Amino acid sequence: MNYKIIESGGGHDMAAGFVVKKQKLTKRINFTLAHSNQSFLLFKKNEQSFWESLWTPYDNQLLKSKSIFKDPKKVETRHLNHALSHIDLDITVEIFEYDKPFKIETNLEHQWINKSEINDFGLPKPIKTIIDTYV
Repeated sequence: MNYKIIESGGGHDMAAGFVVKKQKLTKRINFTLAHSNQSFLLFKKNEQSFWESLWTPYDNQLLKSKSIFKDPKKVETRHLNHALSHIDLDITVEIFEYDKPFKIETNLEHQWINKSEINDFGLPKPIKTIIDTYV
């Protein structure tokens, strides 16, 4: 076998019976999802990303401290992986349970959304799956 042909590329690797496949990157995402009865606190993604203009839980990358969230009565963590065509997502969601919805101080676009209205909002599939299976 001529290894110089394989190393040099230029299509020769495919002629030799090899397919070079790029390894997808993995992005870790950590969210905080506030939940009260049948409502969930979601934020509209306005920055450029693969979920731009969709509603998601609070992205903890933006969180300087958990000061916008009151003390929850219960905390549960969910983890899932989700594959996009160009990247794998490693998603962790901390679900904070409350007795009732509350106001938060932030300039981010946000809304308490009732579970029965979830289909009226654009949510990423893995987030919708977490909400559908949580309650």
